[in-house]
Amino acid sequence: MQFHYPCVFLDETHRALLYLCPEEVEQDTQTLFRAPQEGYKLRLVRTPEELAEKLQILECGLEDTVIELVKVFFILCSSMHNTHKKR
Repeated sequence: MQFHYPCVFLDETHRALLYLCPEEVEQDTQTLFRAPQEGYKLRLVRTPEELAEKLQILECGLEDTVIELVKVFFILCSSMHNTHKKR
């Protein structure tokens, strides 16, 4: 699925506003600030896959920022492991 225009997904159950803004579209940050903010997580995603991942993380009751840090850690560790293997 491909999106050509930005869209906003408001998840009132998990108090999250997800703003899907494809990379080729100039991001309108005002969209995030016009939305209900108090107690809401505001997240920018670039692809439908990222949107689906954020929704799944919310449904599981996990903290998406922690998941993102774990992904970065995994990538760094994997990269370091591959660098050491080549020596």
